[in-house]
Amino acid sequence: MALKDRSDQDIPAIEVSGRIKIMERIGYKGGIILIRLIDEEVFLWDALYEGEIYGSHFIIPLPKGQKKHADNVLVEVRGMCYAGGATTIDMLRGENKLDDKTKENVELVEANRDKVDKPKRK
Repeated sequence: MALKDRSDQDIPAIEVSGRIKIMERIGYKGGIILIRLIDEEVFLWDALYEGEIYGSHFIIPLPKGQKKHADNVLVEVRGMCYAGGATTIDMLRGENKLDDKTKENVELVEANRDKVDKPKRK
C-alpha cells in the first residue's frame, strides 16, 4: 500500500489519552515524520518514505515523583526526534549534507546517548 504524499500539508495532531500518544505528524520532503510517546517515557520517531518505515527511540525516565515531563524537555526531545527523521529522509534522498542545526542536534544526541539508552533507576 503506497502512502499518500502529504509533505505539502500541515497534518494536525490528534488529542488522545492512554499509553500511546501521537505527539506530532510532520510532512517532510515527500515523506512523513511521526513522533509518538509511550507511557510518558519512551519517545519514538518514524520516518515514512517511499513505502518504507525507518525509526528509532529515546527512553527519558520521568523525574522521581513526576507524572509528566516538563514542557522544555518535550520541546528538546521533539527536536531530537525531528532531526532523526529529517536526517533519515535526507539521506534516503541522497542529500548527504547536513545543515548546521541538524549537525548540532546529531552531536547532542551522540553526546548523551549513554544517558538516554541506559537510564539508571533506583
